[in-house]
Amino acid sequence: MAVTQTVAGNKGLATVALVDSDGYYYLQMGNWRWYTGSGDPNLVITAPLGSLYTRVDTGAVKLYINTDASTTWTVVGAQS
Repeated sequence: MAVTQTVAGNKGLATVALVDSDGYYYLQMGNWRWYTGSGDPNLVITAPLGSLYTRVDTGAVKLYINTDASTTWTVVGAQS
């Protein structure tokens, strides 16, 4: 499943959102990034180790963390 983002949804991240080389918006905090969108980020978004992704299309918000400084993301904690 592809990750989708909306301009309206990304404006809530910060006053200034950056765009990565794949066209995904994020907020930079130190060496890691925080993304938000719809869809599973695995094998889709490449990000620095420790970056976060908030998935908002599952009926309940899910938080993922990047665990390999590439495209592997793991759901944080026991989320339903």
